[in-house]
Amino acid sequence: MHKKILYLLILVILFTGCDKKNVTTKVCTFEQEGLPNQTFTISATNNVVDKLDVKATYNNQLLGIEDFKQLSEDEKNTMMDGILSTLGLDSYHYDGIDINYSFDDNLNIFIKVDLKYAKANILKKLGIEMSEFKAEKMEDVTQNLSSKGAVCE
Repeated sequence: MHKKILYLLILVILFTGCDKKNVTTKVCTFEQEGLPNQTFTISATNNVVDKLDVKATYNNQLLGIEDFKQLSEDEKNTMMDGILSTLGLDSYHYDGIDINYSFDDNLNIFIKVDLKYAKANILKKLGIEMSEFKAEKMEDVTQNLSSKGAVCE
């Protein structure tokens, strides 16, 4: 009886060890005068990029607002709805894409992307070219972003 349990335990260890996925993460940031600061957190499974988190930070001068803290919740919601509408979007949630935001001294927009499910046309409206990320190796993506001025760590 103990031998059967031991063999079963060894089999479980062998099978779970064979399916181990190597997940890596890199962070690339863009900071340019007159543009929102952007941070890309790129995740790859077995060196293939599959997830992307983007944070875009807009200071009040970029949007012509004196002080974000002076805005009511309705004004903040209307502003964000207007930004999405300008981009041609009508929702905060799409397959593989979630958009959220917060206000402090800045407007922070957060975009979470699962590249397995995200649609290229929606990403393009958000300023993200899927071809730069999907099914690409981590080194290629970070090198491409670095060549466009990002600092990747």
